[in-house]
Amino acid sequence: MRPERESRLILATIQARAKMHEYRAAEEDYVPFRRAPETLFPLAVGILHDAAAAISDRFVYGEEGPVVPAAWEEDDGSIEQMVRFSASFFDAFLEAQLRVELTTEFSLLCAVSYYLCDSVGSAVVVARRSEAPELELGHGLARVAWHILLGDAGPIEGASRHTRFGNRLLNALTRHFSLQADAEQEIRAICAELRADIYENGSAREVVYADVVTALCARKLRNAARTILPPSSDLPPSSWAEALRKPRFPTELWPAC
Repeated sequence: MRPERESRLILATIQARAKMHEYRAAEEDYVPFRRAPETLFPLAVGILHDAAAAISDRFVYGEEGPVVPAAWEEDDGSIEQMVRFSASFFDAFLEAQLRVELTTEFSLLCAVSYYLCDSVGSAVVVARRSEAPELELGHGLARVAWHILLGDAGPIEGASRHTRFGNRLLNALTRHFSLQADAEQEIRAICAELRADIYENGSAREVVYADVVTALCARKLRNAARTILPPSSDLPPSSWAEALRKPRFPTELWPAC
């Protein structure tokens, strides 16, 4: 699954085209592509989904230890290293303005990739400048992922197969992060229910987004201030409650890049 030399060279030409657009270079000066940029799409999505599925499995089954996708080899690298390739591809593809009709979905996949490789600042920037995905995308699951990335409690308006699920999940996340309840097990159960249904009855795109939504929840809970601060400070959660409820207090704590 690891991107080989040719894939990295194709990515480099896409990034060069993106820079050409940024600096408004004349079209005749564009660097020619080695191969069609779309050839990297299956690899980028495959890496992202492998990572999201592995994170989701650990989260749903409550397992501990390092997360390594089963299909990856030992020298493929960490999830953070591999998913950064996907983030770089989606970002460069967008900036190169190659397929305008793909902008909404690529923006979401770009933001998710940045989030899962711990570049939360880049993820939020991409998500904020993106339009809300249409409810038809993943039958509403893409919209759920977008809300989670933005920390937007919703509710999701409009009818889709997964609107009800999405609003249940967003409500549980909101209650958890606002300290109204310890909803981690509820969130885990909702995600497990979704994955079981989608893996049995869903489309390929729904499978990807079901794992993406679950992986986003797993990372949000892992990096929640309410998860990290009490054990790190040897203080009970009640001692942090007042600070955690302040509107401007960070809800998530991320490693410095």
